[in-house]
Amino acid sequence: MKKPRTQTEWQQRNKDKVNKYNARYRKSKIRIGLTIDKEVAERISAIKDPSQSYGEWLRQIIDNLLANQC
Repeated sequence: MKKPRTQTEWQQRNKDKVNKYNARYRKSKIRIGLTIDKEVAERISAIKDPSQSYGEWLRQIIDNLLANQC
C-alpha cells in the first residue's frame, strides 16, 4: 500500500522523529529471518489468502496457536 504524499513529506521533514519512533518500535520487537523451500512456499500459497504476505500469514498462525494453548 502506497503512503499518501503528505505522509511521505512529513516524514522527510521530521527525520529525527521518525528515527526515534522506529528505534522505540524495534526495541520492543524481535526480528526473525526465515528461509523456506519453494515446495513449502507453494503449499503455503495454496492455503493463505493471496493478499497476505508470508510473514503476515505466519504471524497469524503463531498467534492462533498460542491463543489455543493458553
